[in-house]
Amino acid sequence: MPPNAIASSAKRGNWAKTAEEAMLLANILAGSEKRFVDLMNTKANKLGMSGSHFQNATGWPHIDHYTTAIDLATLAHLTIHNFPKLYSLVCNIFVIIKKV
Repeated sequence: MPPNAIASSAKRGNWAKTAEEAMLLANILAGSEKRFVDLMNTKANKLGMSGSHFQNATGWPHIDHYTTAIDLATLAHLTIHNFPKLYSLVCNIFVIIKKV
């Protein structure tokens, strides 16, 4: 599955499909979601993201799934600088917030 297809789902707000795609990628890249999450946590630690712990590949809520603003900033910074093509697929230059 090409990265731009996943980015396209996310941009459209099709979160259910994006979650399915995250699970698919986890299984393709690591053989299972559990192994992928272990890799995520290992990589986060290597990047100095000590305030983060992942429990799933989708980002769906879980009591032991957490991160900090500084860790997210670290991840964003590294993504922008190390993977500029990926960043260009998922970045938004504006957000519309509708009144509820």
